[in-house]
Amino acid sequence: MKRLVVASAALAALALVSSACSSTDPSAVSVNGQQVASVADVEDALKTFAGLDCEPPAEDPDGTGATGAQGCANLKAQVQGASSGTASTDFAGRLITAYINTELLRQEAERRDLLPDQAALDTVRETAADQTFGEGGSLVFDQLPADQQAFWVERIALIDALRPVLDVVPDAELQSAYESNPTQFTEVCLRHILVDTEDEANAILAELEGGADFATLAQERSTDTGSGADGGKLYQDGQPCPRAANFVPEFAEASLTAEPGEPVGPVQTQFGYHIILADQPANLLPLDDVREEVQQVAQGGTSGLNTFLQAEVKKADVDLNPRFGTWKDGVLIPPGAEVTTVAPDTTAEG
Repeated sequence: MKRLVVASAALAALALVSSACSSTDPSAVSVNGQQVASVADVEDALKTFAGLDCEPPAEDPDGTGATGAQGCANLKAQVQGASSGTASTDFAGRLITAYINTELLRQEAERRDLLPDQAALDTVRETAADQTFGEGGSLVFDQLPADQQAFWVERIALIDALRPVLDVVPDAELQSAYESNPTQFTEVCLRHILVDTEDEANAILAELEGGADFATLAQERSTDTGSGADGGKLYQDGQPCPRAANFVPEFAEASLTAEPGEPVGPVQTQFGYHIILADQPANLLPLDDVREEVQQVAQGGTSGLNTFLQAEVKKADVDLNPRFGTWKDGVLIPPGAEVTTVAPDTTAEG
């Protein structure tokens, strides 16, 4: 499962290490009174990613070297600003936002007494590279300083610790979401005949009531020639039948009431007029079989972890160094000019 503290695997590579800062190192960002990154931390992080060596490894036993090299190059390109010695304000803004998100997770884990122990950190370390940077991610991960590697490991461990408690949806809410969205959780094995007018559809219904064969009429009369060639079938033998929600709403609702052997229609949709025939009764999947899907519906299509972060970033007391932009209503607004943080590289690029 992909980690969702930031929007994607590429953006996940923007949440960088928070290290101890000296008294002379100005703060880049603090969250609820806790400094989580100094200016030097941000500069070091940007320099690390700008200086990545993205050549594929000479030895590639698991066959992920090329993928890792491409991901590395994509990440490295995101760091560089328009001119030498600068970093993209977009990248820097995402970096700081990810600092904030991760610190909020740490504070919540501490509040719940769920901070990961060493055993949890050791377990996460085994897969941290790919979880953080995608397939072949060890090419990037292995080039990070030890403190930055430790951050990634802790970040994933925090997510593992908090997801089970933050993703919990009360049973009553689950049941309500399940019952309110039957098309999403019902499999329907259907045939249809599609025509252009209601009169044509009613004529076909009359023929079916007179004993005509549905599959034959679908082959001869349906304007959906793809399914028509297969007798109007909208499912594949040997495969689970599609969910009703896969179809347009009017068709989906009608499919729930279709009984085997009894044509339903005409049903008007944007495509024309449909006659629907169920080959099997509609199958409402048991709640226990689709619990994770129902949970997503109950949470508005996102995870409890993301819902938590979306709420917390708006409430958090964030003190952001104006060098990196302004913080307003849970959103970092980058400065107008590029952030000069990456020293010009006078060495040959690897």
